[in-house]
Order: sequence, then C-alpha cells, then structure tokens
Amino acid sequence: MRHAVPALSLVVLAGLSMAWPAKAGGPRLTARAGDGGFLLRSVMGRPMQGRFNSVEGRWIAQADGRLRLAIAMPAAEVDMPRHPRYTRMLRGADFFDSARHPTITFLSDPVEGDWPMHGGLLAGELVIRGVSRRERVRVEAGRCVSPRSAACVIHASGKLRRGDFGMRKFRGVVGEHVEFDLRVPMEPMS
Repeated sequence: MRHAVPALSLVVLAGLSMAWPAKAGGPRLTARAGDGGFLLRSVMGRPMQGRFNSVEGRWIAQADGRLRLAIAMPAAEVDMPRHPRYTRMLRGADFFDSARHPTITFLSDPVEGDWPMHGGLLAGELVIRGVSRRERVRVEAGRCVSPRSAACVIHASGKLRRGDFGMRKFRGVVGEHVEFDLRVPMEPMS
C-alpha cells in the first residue's frame, strides 16, 4: 500500500453515538470505542449493517503549515454483528482481503490548520485491497478550535462503489454502493 498509517493507539471514543442520515425507518448504529459503521444493501434493498471495530486517526503536519488527515482501519476487525458468515465473507479474499491487505487507509490532501472547524468535502487517497483511488468524504464541522490546541472528533461520511476497489463478487446478493459513517477522535498535535 502506498499510504500506510502506522498502527497507533490514537482513538478514544466514549459514549458517542452515530446514526445514518435520518430516513423513515432508516438503520441506526451506535458507536463503541474506536469504531465506525458502514451500510450495504441487498439487491432487494434490505440494509445490511457492518462495523469497523477499530478506527485510528492522526494529523500529519506539512512544511507549509497545512495539515493532512490520516485514517486507518484494520480490515481483519471488520464485522457484521450477529452474522458470522457475512463477517467471514467481508474479511475474505472476495471483499476486503484482510490477509493480504490488512489496513484500509485514507490520506487527505493538505488543508489549512483551521479547516476542522469548518468541515466540508475533503479529498484524498483511499486505499482498499491495495487499490488506491481519489475519493471525497464529507466531514462535519468540528467543535475544536485548532488541531494543534484541542482534541477533535472528526465525523466523516460518504458513499463509494465497491467495484472500484475490486470487490466485484456477490453481485446477486449485495448492491454496488457502500455508505460509511466514521467518528474519529483526533488528539491535539504536540
């Protein structure tokens, strides 16, 4: 992988909840310490909820004063609660291929230091299964003054096409789009 993020214990998420955008009867997820959620839909439209049981984030300072956001999620810790067969399928060679590609990463383009306060669309390089693609995620405005002076929780969400990352199996079972919702606590930069 081109943009590996070192395995650091940076995430401490306590008592925060996350929910998919409000829709009549839409699925809801509750975050636990250091995780995030994703949603697949069956070809019949039925929601299938999954969880990233570990999400790590850190700021990377650039020489020009701007920052990059790095997020890492271990593919071997993804699961679909109450569905061990689907969990094995997600971790297996036909989806995340966690044995060969253990980490899913996102490395943002450089942003100004006060950007987390304002949020918006954030472009960067997403790597899944060793496939690197330019993607954009929506980041909600944070409640932090500056990544250099206060801890922040980055709430990132978006939608991608699994086929773009080589996950083309099970098309008769699972739809093409994957929605994701992550809350990534970021420690202040030293």
